[in-house]
Amino acid sequence: SLNPIDFGGFMAKYLDREGKWVSEEEHQQLVRDKHYPLVRKSVENGHIISTVWLSWTEDPEELFETMIFKEGRFIDVYSMNYKTEKEAIEGHNDARKWLKHHLEEQNGRN
Repeated sequence: SLNPIDFGGFMAKYLDREGKWVSEEEHQQLVRDKHYPLVRKSVENGHIISTVWLSWTEDPEELFETMIFKEGRFIDVYSMNYKTEKEAIEGHNDARKWLKHHLEEQNGRN
């Protein structure tokens, strides 16, 4: 069924990476594939840039997310959401450029 799921006050529906609504059963199959959610992953200077398909959303405009981690922790200065996989891939590349610039600025201050 395509019934929304109640997550403590907001309603989410399942979408695949193409942004098509899928049933809970189809969603579970996609999530079981450990490679399906990962769009891109880069390791740069001890940081991990990860872009993933979120698998469920209240807002179809935010189906993908890019975050930067260091030593397993999220760097709270960078988190971006995207509607399409194409935008997410472009955003991942932008995050790589952002991190390079951010690290150069930090190194310039040291």
